[in-house]
Amino acid sequence: MAQRLEFFFDYGSPYSYFADTQLPGLIERTGCEVAYRPMLLGGVFKSVGSHSPAAEPVEAKRRHFAVELRRSVAHYGVPFESPPGWPINTLQIMRTAH
Repeated sequence: MAQRLEFFFDYGSPYSYFADTQLPGLIERTGCEVAYRPMLLGGVFKSVGSHSPAAEPVEAKRRHFAVELRRSVAHYGVPFESPPGWPINTLQIMRTAH
């Protein structure tokens, strides 16, 4: 029986996107089955008294987040462009994914 990977994601998270681009290779290498689990990252941020790094009020931290995003794009070799108005509230979108 194949191992099962639970993949928790939020469509608004660039890191969910980066991880998702790696799943086909992981499945091919391991034969695992993936169970997609939509979750509300904004709710997680709120529960721990935090916020999206993209909405960081401290300019230096926002710049650092942008640098980290570029590093991730280079590391994974995938296309990425932040959509206008990002970050967005994904509550309605994620409800349809559930």
